[in-house]
Amino acid sequence: MGYFSKGFGLGVGATLGSIATVSMIEARQRKIYEKYKKAYTEYRASIYDPVVRNDLNEILAFSKLKKMSKPFVIEKQSFVDTYIGKKALFIIPIIGILTMFTTPKASDNIMDNPIVIGIFSIAFLFGIWMLIKRGRLKKQKYKPELEQDGEKYWYVREYIRQALESGEMNRDDAVRKLSNTALVQQFPDTVEEIEANAFYYKQQLLGDKAGAI
Repeated sequence: MGYFSKGFGLGVGATLGSIATVSMIEARQRKIYEKYKKAYTEYRASIYDPVVRNDLNEILAFSKLKKMSKPFVIEKQSFVDTYIGKKALFIIPIIGILTMFTTPKASDNIMDNPIVIGIFSIAFLFGIWMLIKRGRLKKQKYKPELEQDGEKYWYVREYIRQALESGEMNRDDAVRKLSNTALVQQFPDTVEEIEANAFYYKQQLLGDKAGAI
């Protein structure tokens, strides 16, 4: 097809990130910690890349985008990661410790009081659970970042879809604008692969329609 080489002057092996400014790409990459990079990439590839690939196929093959519901779902914030949860992480163990020294038997032997032992044990175990849970959540920092990128992508994508449908935007502008989103700048396919995907995608759809007649 040669669409990208002619329209954008991109060479062999280039990705759509080449269309955007290098500074934007570097800024995004610096925000991704190296130890999270693998998980980040795998999560993006399983949830977001297929949507981007299909949208590019639609634009390149038919100069349009399908009207559909947003496929990206934002996960609700867990209790541990909320403001209240963060406070509870420290407050509950402290309450347990203070209880040990404020019970009627504190002046005798606080550890002989089963109520104190129970409260302290529950507070201690809850504190440990919260620390473990919060540690796991910190390892998934890439999810909120990708969810934010997904929201921005869909906002731009819907604008492009409607503009293409009304004839206010052409295919070249649609590709350029979509390429300025963070998700497309991280899209791993080369321009040759993107063009090939669109070529076969068009052949398949046209073939299916011909076979259905």
